[in-house]
Amino acid sequence: MHPGNPGTFLSPGELPAQLRHNALRTPGGAAWLRELEARITEQCDHWNVRRQPVDGQFWFAGHAGVVVPVVDANGRQLALKYQIPAPELATEAAALRLWSGNGAVRLIRDEAGFLLLERLDPDRDIARIPPLMVGGIWGAVMRQLSQRVAELPGSAEDTAPFERTDAVAERWNDDLPARWADRQGLLPRRLLEAGLELCQTRGAVGRRDGDDFLVHADLHYFNVLARPETDEYVAIDPQMYIGDREFAVLPMLDNRLGELPVREPAAALRARLRQLSDAAGLDADLATGWSIVRAVEDVLSYSEQGLPQDAERSLWVASALSHGDVSVLPDVHQLKPLV
Repeated sequence: MHPGNPGTFLSPGELPAQLRHNALRTPGGAAWLRELEARITEQCDHWNVRRQPVDGQFWFAGHAGVVVPVVDANGRQLALKYQIPAPELATEAAALRLWSGNGAVRLIRDEAGFLLLERLDPDRDIARIPPLMVGGIWGAVMRQLSQRVAELPGSAEDTAPFERTDAVAERWNDDLPARWADRQGLLPRRLLEAGLELCQTRGAVGRRDGDDFLVHADLHYFNVLARPETDEYVAIDPQMYIGDREFAVLPMLDNRLGELPVREPAAALRARLRQLSDAAGLDADLATGWSIVRAVEDVLSYSEQGLPQDAERSLWVASALSHGDVSVLPDVHQLKPLV
């Protein structure tokens, strides 16, 4: 049983506040919370797996769901993932099927919002590795994930649920100016224009080069874990797009800002981007452009959600990547960490 809760393995009251908050603001999320324990029990029975604690923990929680360590009838150690209802559920399963364990966690089964996955080592994500040493691992995972869509087996229907990066660029090119105008003074015009320049060159109209690749758009330090008793790292929790691989770089830049050097931290962040790009075989200039516009959009989104500290962090990242004067912004080591 879960420590301190002898009658059940998992109750909504034990979940992190952020997960409960995310569930309650999502259609169907309140019911998901109420039925969580019962649904997990039913699915374990249906798939003939039983719960198996890891270091005394019967479940692990993220921002969008829970993962329950389980073992099947053959003694195989697996993980049962159950997320808050969202359209992204279908795209995650579809992506994992396409990767088939190559650079990503292996999908065993999926059904009714549940994923049965190979079990990874929860204590070995790349957030535990010094930033200067992590590029090679992240780059190797990126290279595996960056499969050309034209070379994938199966049909175009397999990737139909995934949004395209050029469609994102077109949408942002249309709506960022109005959103920026609604929040005058939030970020300099030059940052907006830098973002729009990328949108105009990488949108459906301006994009003239480059293959379409599978893109994991949330490939940050906590979403790359090791397979047990190996040095092989793979990705989890894909947020899926098709298009420019360089779209994937930003999550590795707005994490761990507190570890940047005191002297010239903005230059160090730009060096981190170049290191990651080199390791993954990416175009560093294109990665910079995509990272700037994603950070600009994050500034506006966080502000619209009433999260000023998160907007402040993204503003620092966008300014640093665009060679802006970060001395007029709060010290990077005092910014709210992204967790």
